[in-house]
Amino acid sequence: MGGKIVSMKKLLFIILAIIITGSMILLGCGGNETITTTKTTTTTQTTSTTATSTTTSTATTPAAGQPVSGGTLRIIYAAAPAVLGGSIEQGPFDLFVLLGGVEKIMDYNDDQVIAPWLAESVDQDATAKTITVKLHPGIKCHDGSDFDADALMWNFQNQVERKRIGYLNQWVGMDKVDKTTVVIHYQGDYNNQLLAAWLWSPPMYSKGAWDKAVSATGDASDWARNNFSGTGPFKLKEYQRDVKLVLERFDDYWGPKPYLDTVEWIFIPDSVTASAMMQAGEADIWIGGPVNDQLHLESLGLVRQMGLGGIPCIYPNTVAETSKWKDSRLLNALEYALDKPAIAKALGQGQYTAMKMLSPKGRAGYDEAYVGHPYNPDKAKALLAEAGYPNGFNIKLTALVGAEDTCTALKQYWDAVGIITEIDIADPGRFYGGLYGMGWDDLLLTGYGEGDMLANFQNNLGDQPLTHMAAASYAIPDELLELSMESRTYPDKAGQDAIMKEITIWIAEHDFIIPLWLAPGSFVRQPWLHCDYLQQGGFTFYFSHYWIEPQK
Repeated sequence: MGGKIVSMKKLLFIILAIIITGSMILLGCGGNETITTTKTTTTTQTTSTTATSTTTSTATTPAAGQPVSGGTLRIIYAAAPAVLGGSIEQGPFDLFVLLGGVEKIMDYNDDQVIAPWLAESVDQDATAKTITVKLHPGIKCHDGSDFDADALMWNFQNQVERKRIGYLNQWVGMDKVDKTTVVIHYQGDYNNQLLAAWLWSPPMYSKGAWDKAVSATGDASDWARNNFSGTGPFKLKEYQRDVKLVLERFDDYWGPKPYLDTVEWIFIPDSVTASAMMQAGEADIWIGGPVNDQLHLESLGLVRQMGLGGIPCIYPNTVAETSKWKDSRLLNALEYALDKPAIAKALGQGQYTAMKMLSPKGRAGYDEAYVGHPYNPDKAKALLAEAGYPNGFNIKLTALVGAEDTCTALKQYWDAVGIITEIDIADPGRFYGGLYGMGWDDLLLTGYGEGDMLANFQNNLGDQPLTHMAAASYAIPDELLELSMESRTYPDKAGQDAIMKEITIWIAEHDFIIPLWLAPGSFVRQPWLHCDYLQQGGFTFYFSHYWIEPQK
């Protein structure tokens, strides 16, 4: 394909790291289609790839009833943001709750492929090694300033100077063509991840608001931790740290006008309280609720809505000088000790599928013939003895609040073979601070996204990951590093799928990550709310689609 790709599909967070059941789904990227958001088409080109967009490209008319204007959408979510404005200090979870107000140059459409959003068109020329971005004209930020070529270049200058985007070894610079057009120049060999790393990953903020804050105080950082100005359909109205975030309709929004007046995020980590609020009609949607609570609320007449799922995984600390987890025998013992099908059945009520490798069946990287490390406690004990721990040893398992049942199940099986497990339940601040900053002691329970598995790997675990996840506790070994760099060189899907299988089997054999089960992406909402969340992916909100039926 001459080094051209524009099709990208969803991963998460998850990054890693949010799965909808309490962790994170990060959107992924990679592919070889040309996407036009007014109508999705697939073409193969040899010299250039162009993607175009219209402002109504992803709008979806709800199947039941006609949309009405007005109302407040109340969203329950566990994790409050630590930083609101200016992505210099932000982590992925900070941005997640701001996606009604902050937008990207490209974002995911209803087909779960990346397409221009703030951009009217994106053209990547592999021969010239340029990416030309043409913005929609007349985009305003919440503070009234223009989002134009100058603002776009300012955003990227901040990202590049602070090393907040990947593949900086290929970044050369940017040129302004006119008020709405910028050309990015890059160098080096073909890389199938550049568009996601540079045009989907960074959120766009207001240069005008930042400059005003700088002129008032000399430093805008303190202002940005508690304020933001973006281009989205909703602007900041109120923020009570760790309590709620309220966004109100932005009347000068450049794109499809929203029906809702207000979006209110309510931060409640306790599932009992969250469930009670949903039952009482005190909230409209609960994102991240445990599957048992979702099924119970569904039985009471609420709606459980489904989408791409996520994979809870065990991440070992492979960086600490005294880490045991540099020994693959101990990692293999961890997996052999777990009866994953039994745990998945007990926790998921038939909704979860046990995983033998990181790629689910039907996704790139999956190998039907691969056996993996199925439940075998005797094998686990033998590996412990072989590695010098015939009597076992003590470990700590860190997890986000809400994952207590999963941790208890894992502990039961690990304790039985001599891996005596201490459960460490962390609040969102400490959990995500460890995941994206300070690291963790032994093992971390977090998530990995279903979707485009090559992009998921590159975004979270590759040689230049977008999330900067776990650098303090997680290091990619040389052999996997080489596979990672090779995987970015394939322009065709067949080549990408083949290298992804190598990567997935390597990870499985070494238990570099231990996948547990595939949990379907889902959330629960009130029947009066019409929304299409998860249709585009787990890290995309088109709040301008959502509307609420008037309550009698």
